[in-house]
Amino acid sequence: MSSRTQIRFLTYNVWSCEHVAVYRRIRAICEVIERHDPDVVFLQEVTKYIHSIFQKAPWWSQYKTFSSQHEWPDVLGHAREKHFCLMAHTPIYQDLIRAQEVLKAVPNSEAAPRGLFTASVKFHEAEGADAMGIHRPVRVSTCRLVTPTPSDVRSMERAARASLFLDTLASTFWYSNSVFGGDMSWDDDLDGPFPVDGHHGWVDAWRALRPAAGAEGGDDASGGWTYDAVANPMLRGCKPERKRPDRFLCRLTDYRMDSIQMVGTDVIPGVTYCDDKGNVLPVLPSNRFGLLLTISPKY
Repeated sequence: MSSRTQIRFLTYNVWSCEHVAVYRRIRAICEVIERHDPDVVFLQEVTKYIHSIFQKAPWWSQYKTFSSQHEWPDVLGHAREKHFCLMAHTPIYQDLIRAQEVLKAVPNSEAAPRGLFTASVKFHEAEGADAMGIHRPVRVSTCRLVTPTPSDVRSMERAARASLFLDTLASTFWYSNSVFGGDMSWDDDLDGPFPVDGHHGWVDAWRALRPAAGAEGGDDASGGWTYDAVANPMLRGCKPERKRPDRFLCRLTDYRMDSIQMVGTDVIPGVTYCDDKGNVLPVLPSNRFGLLLTISPKY
């Protein structure tokens, strides 16, 4: 890992469908992670087999990993065993910031409501600043909100839990720097805007960093659509929907948001699959695009 002052966060729903070139897809996601070298990674829809593929990646041992495993219903209501992972780099930075292995997961404590998965990552300044005792920890969190079903969109429940998680992270933990990311199962067409306004200074990273791109009527990936049946050729046979279930929310005092971008947008060379309609389509790493957020110290 090269020395740098920036801190990178990656969230990626890897798509649990194991019938669509799963080995090649997960290997492609491994390459995305290796190329961008994120400090903290949020992964969703990780099955046991997908987890085993990730474990063979050369970078796997460089991360400290926490995971939460559950049986979640699919769109037909059938239980499927999946889990999400929260991972953070364990090596110490050699330049302005050091990532210390001081992570503590509290997925089911009284301080963390059910469905909220959170850990603290303590970042230290350079050697001179360390001597002065300056520490700038960041609380990194992810969650699993309820998903819509054919009979119930569950928007009110989803919004209530999202608000609870934001309030909990802002009021329960003393950290003044928080990054909350992952697959929020959020559908702006069903649920309206994500409830960040009025919640203790939280901001939507995509909206803050790319306000013009996030406006209605944008094209391609400009609106932050991580599920994009228009831009993702693997979804060409699907209903042309564009949604933003995956996002980063930030509440930062000592850091600034620098950039946010989509990753995993390229097709895997030489790999195709046949959809239910008989179309032969290219394969991308997932049916979602990943999000890469970069922040850096203000001082």
